[in-house]
Amino acid sequence: MNDISFVGLVQNAALLLAAAFIFDVAAGRWRREQSSFRGALLGLALGIIGVTVMLTPWTFVPGIIFDTRSVLLGIAGLFFGPLPTALAMAMTAALRFYQGGAGVPAGLAVILTSGTIGIAWQYFCRRPLAEISWRELYLFGIVIHIVMLAMMFTLPWETALRVLLKIALPVIVIYPLATALLGMLIANRLRRERLAEALTRSEDKFHKAFNTSPDSININRFEDGMYVSINPEFTRITGYTEEEIIGKTSIEYNIWDNIEDRQKLVTGLTKDGEVNNLEAAFRMKGGDIRYGLMSASLIDLNGVPHILNITRDITDHKRAQEALKESENKYRLLADNAKDVIFVLDMDLKYTYVSPSVKILRGYEPAEVVKQPAYQTLTPSSRELAMGTLSEIMELEKSGHRDIPISRTLQLEMRRKDGTTVWTEVKVSFIRDENQLPMGILGVTRDITERRKAEEQLLHNLDTLRRAVNTTIQVMVSAVEVRDAYTAGHQRRSADLSHAIATEMGFSEDKIEGIHMAASIHDIGKLSVPAEILSKPTKLSDIEFSLIKEHSRKGYEILKDVESPWPLAEIVYQHHERMDGSGYPRNLKGEEIIVEARILAVADVVEAMASHRPYRPGLGIDVALDEIEKNRGIFYDNAVADACLRLFREKGYNLDEG
Repeated sequence: MNDISFVGLVQNAALLLAAAFIFDVAAGRWRREQSSFRGALLGLALGIIGVTVMLTPWTFVPGIIFDTRSVLLGIAGLFFGPLPTALAMAMTAALRFYQGGAGVPAGLAVILTSGTIGIAWQYFCRRPLAEISWRELYLFGIVIHIVMLAMMFTLPWETALRVLLKIALPVIVIYPLATALLGMLIANRLRRERLAEALTRSEDKFHKAFNTSPDSININRFEDGMYVSINPEFTRITGYTEEEIIGKTSIEYNIWDNIEDRQKLVTGLTKDGEVNNLEAAFRMKGGDIRYGLMSASLIDLNGVPHILNITRDITDHKRAQEALKESENKYRLLADNAKDVIFVLDMDLKYTYVSPSVKILRGYEPAEVVKQPAYQTLTPSSRELAMGTLSEIMELEKSGHRDIPISRTLQLEMRRKDGTTVWTEVKVSFIRDENQLPMGILGVTRDITERRKAEEQLLHNLDTLRRAVNTTIQVMVSAVEVRDAYTAGHQRRSADLSHAIATEMGFSEDKIEGIHMAASIHDIGKLSVPAEILSKPTKLSDIEFSLIKEHSRKGYEILKDVESPWPLAEIVYQHHERMDGSGYPRNLKGEEIIVEARILAVADVVEAMASHRPYRPGLGIDVALDEIEKNRGIFYDNAVADACLRLFREKGYNLDEG
């Protein structure tokens, strides 16, 4: 090869690089999301470039020519895939066949092997092509052109030797280098595209977060405070639209209620580049004041410093705090002079107020108590009782049953400063905001040491209390029986079945006795229902049935003041509630229903369905048990239903025999 030929090959390679670079700039994005149509267009463009470089070849002898098609087709296979490469191979092969000469087989073989090696290299590449190294591209070029030189042996032997002697060195020197350079151009282009796409995705995420954030977000130019962007929450809270606010400043609209807060923001940003949890008051478009908790940082937009502000509206929380303080102040004078200890807790169970009488009760100064966690004031057993009760009333609060009195009176043993303990009666209830949501706990503590002593003495005669309650219950049963013998018999059989179910479930004797007592008078409220309705032999009207349904509430009213070791009134009140909340009168559900009432509910249904009613004959025990089994876990407690079914189906329980 003479110098002119060598320069020709260099010019050919330069033409390829220039043409490929122009194409890469124009069509770079097509490589990333190719459809068949785009792939065809890309292959056509690659073919045109290939034809262009083939039209300026170096001719070894007439019919044997050399150009940089191998570089182009190898790179095409590596970066652009099978379809574009196949089209480019077809176009360049057609031209080489048209040019004719002894080198046609070798030329076609070079076209086929160059493109195929590129496609195969892409297939077996284990990382994104944007990360391909210069060394790998150079090795890729070496492989292609060693194969290219091997294709020369398709020429006559003597011609092949002369060709290799002339072109081997320049091909191995120039072509792999051209391959690496062209590959790096495209790889760099891919890297830029990947970075651009990552930036676009990042911007999309920012815009989505910006526009859907529950907090107010605004971006202001640091130099003069001019608003350049606001999110929808900013508009919702302040009342200012984008058209009104962009290009203006907070000072122009007098948004800061206290201009010193703005200066704190600017000072913090200037010093540290960010400000966290700055509480400030802001004036809305309508003139009302709202409170915000602001965090801000300096960001760079096109080389210009800007402020990114994120502000959480804490107005409701602030007003709740103010309402709590107002409530505390309102009662502080009374509390400070009360004999009982009055205290206030926030919803994190931290003391916010304790009356001075705590000094007499526990030996601590109020300031000392305020620093103590509330749970540390109690002995372990009393602490467990208090926390369990708090969990219970919080569940009731969540359930939305506001008609249930959410207050409790507990007997708790408290620690004194001198190491001794004192028994107290503590009544707690919620302090509520204007929306009736709990924002604190108000408690009153009374020393019941003497009462406890009396109760302990009374415990030695519990038998006396039980006999008194028993007598009261029997009087009530007799009153029902005189008025309605059917109801009295129903109560007795329901009580016997309740007793058997509770026993089957393994409850203590004391709890079983309480369940039996409550079941014996669970329909006591029917004393308030006209007798003609109770004994009516036909189906009840809606109004008549609504009167019947009131008997649970009436029973509660009758029993609530009866002193008893058992929750008789509450059992009677709840015995028509159902596990799914479909019962009455309060639509309680699940764990809101005490277990004694869940037992009575099953016994009541079984006895009522199996026995005669004034308006229908008895349906029989099998129908009653099918009802319990069918609605187990829906209307009736699973464990209670299972115990009832075992009694009848496995242990031969009989309603009449008990």
